[in-house]
Amino acid sequence: TTTLRSLCADKAAYAPDATEDDFRTAYLQVASRTRLLSAHTLPKGKYVGVHVRRKDKLTVRSANFTDMTAEVFEEIEERVLEYIEVLVAQGQQSIFVCGDDPTYCKGLGIKLRGRGANVLVSDYTALEDHACLQCCSKIVQCTLYSTFSITAAMIAQVPLVNFTEWHKTMMGEWAADGVVHLEHVEPKIALPREDSGVPHEWQQSDRITQMVREMLDTMHTALTSGDSEAAAAAARKVYADDVVCHHNGGTFNKDSKSIGVGGIIESIKGWMGTYTAHGAT
Repeated sequence: TTTLRSLCADKAAYAPDATEDDFRTAYLQVASRTRLLSAHTLPKGKYVGVHVRRKDKLTVRSANFTDMTAEVFEEIEERVLEYIEVLVAQGQQSIFVCGDDPTYCKGLGIKLRGRGANVLVSDYTALEDHACLQCCSKIVQCTLYSTFSITAAMIAQVPLVNFTEWHKTMMGEWAADGVVHLEHVEPKIALPREDSGVPHEWQQSDRITQMVREMLDTMHTALTSGDSEAAAAAARKVYADDVVCHHNGGTFNKDSKSIGVGGIIESIKGWMGTYTAHGAT
């Protein structure tokens, strides 16, 4: 589920001499050759798949490009219902619904039947759902973002439908890299944030600096007092937050200036240099 762009950015660790086209070719070859052995499949191309992802995505306040508030999800659901209604009017009546919330999926199935669709609601395992989505003629995301249905669309090379401003999220990378085909739908549901999902409190470079300095001060105090366990705990927190930073895009913007995670790490190394006299390793 790592985007092609992310792989290319780290290509020195994989294949320093490879070009982006080399990565793209290999990426698509792996996808096209991936097969799931599943007890349940669907007739190829008969159904349009609707993938629901709710349980770990709903939040009170959207903090990154994968989270959504209940209000945003309600907008997405309404767009899904309208979209399926149009398909039914065009003769596409067979709809397959799967997701991480069985109770909600059953309710969505009832709503879709009310719009004239012939609905099959999954009671399969997640692996079987993925195999079934690969058999659909297209996949509609009833969520803000999910690599579960993205990878199904990529493996099967079928269109993916997302009703949000996906070009502002990592979804835009998947589309720009040519490994997933996003169907053009308008209007797009606006995301309640200014960027591709970096938490608002992390958009300010001074906030990042303050956060890291607080951690390092904790480490410094622990080291000078001889409390190695507290120092180790602080170090782990620095590492964990760096992983979160990298996961959220690796770049923090302020006034059109970028601070990459690499720069943050170099700053940490510089500050840590002052602590080696106290036995830090």
